[in-house]
Amino acid sequence: MRTSYKDLITGILLAFLGFFISLYAAYHYEIGSLRNMGPGYFPLVLAILLSLSGLSIAAIALLKSRSQSGDSRNFNFRSFLSTIAAITLFAFLIYPLGIFLATMILAVVSLITARDLSLGRIALIAIGLAIFSWLVFKVGLKMPLPVFPSW
Repeated sequence: MRTSYKDLITGILLAFLGFFISLYAAYHYEIGSLRNMGPGYFPLVLAILLSLSGLSIAAIALLKSRSQSGDSRNFNFRSFLSTIAAITLFAFLIYPLGIFLATMILAVVSLITARDLSLGRIALIAIGLAIFSWLVFKVGLKMPLPVFPSW
């Protein structure tokens, strides 16, 4: 039996992320009860579900038998780091640059390590994702987010 290390690492990371979010929600927000939910109830439930999902992904990765043709030990650290960098940049840039440009930067930074995508295709994905984000969050949900920079 060969272990799928990508699934194992992903499951462990999701479980830890859910665990730390649930700790944060439990200590910083009032949880309430099922009948009278507080502001921390829903984030706590989602974090617990995220942890359980991560644990199930990790358990399946440990139990699943892999074929000899698929070598799953190659973990692409460049893609992992570019995804983390893209999310971090998005968090810091959404208010100064607006949702449109921040989403485009998120898409470009996270997809730049994809070997099978050309720069033109990455640009089309970034523009499409930015338009979709604007439609969902600004038009549909009417969130008070800046669309473009205010300089």
